[in-house]
Amino acid sequence: MPPFPFQEDHEMIREAVKGWLSDWEDGGKTLHRVAKEGQGFDRAAWEGFARDQGMAGISIPEQYGGAGMGLLGRTVIMEETGYTLFSVPFFSTCVLAADMIEAFASEDDKKDLLGKIASGDIIISVLDGREKLSLKDNKLSGTLSPATDAAHADLILVAAKDENNDVVLTGYSPNTAGLSVTPYASLDPTRSQAKVSFENVTLSDGQAIGKADDVAFSQTLQIAHGSLAAECVGGGQRCLDMTLDYANPRG
Repeated sequence: MPPFPFQEDHEMIREAVKGWLSDWEDGGKTLHRVAKEGQGFDRAAWEGFARDQGMAGISIPEQYGGAGMGLLGRTVIMEETGYTLFSVPFFSTCVLAADMIEAFASEDDKKDLLGKIASGDIIISVLDGREKLSLKDNKLSGTLSPATDAAHADLILVAAKDENNDVVLTGYSPNTAGLSVTPYASLDPTRSQAKVSFENVTLSDGQAIGKADDVAFSQTLQIAHGSLAAECVGGGQRCLDMTLDYANPRG
């Protein structure tokens, strides 16, 4: 398989992100603090990275306020966040949610939500409830876990199948009646996880984002998950670098 065709502007972003994350990491001290706090989320770092550095909008199209650097732009960022185990909701918000909104939302919702993502003004958790949520009489019931970054989300974007087997995407405030978010500790202390329960939550209580057939939704999900692979590449590179640093002096 040929390597990704990264261009000069992608490598410039990589160097900027690498330097910023190196400062954030502080020789491992920050990760130790995040793990000790038990939230899997560094809010101050997220605001600096997403807003001040403008990284939240790297792959968002320019017409919605982003940099328009697409898949390759976010691949660079995901590799570097994986290298440092950066404890922020970049994947859930800037990759998965952004892809779902761009693919299935109305133009007005794209302008609103993608604009907020690009500016770092919103955190979105996406939940795939196609198999586990019951949607009857326009009411959602069921429990989903793990729900990545749901504990810190401003909007919970949930997918469920209706009576026509279409995938219905609806955005809910975490304070919606009948919706509960319960954080829990996972094996990865740098990733925020939670259990989200729905008890007769009506569709009209949320923001209707759009509909998709099952195949289109799955394809969009798979494309987004490709960015998780980039994160794993970054983490793997860090493991290799640490191994070489340990082994080389012992030659």
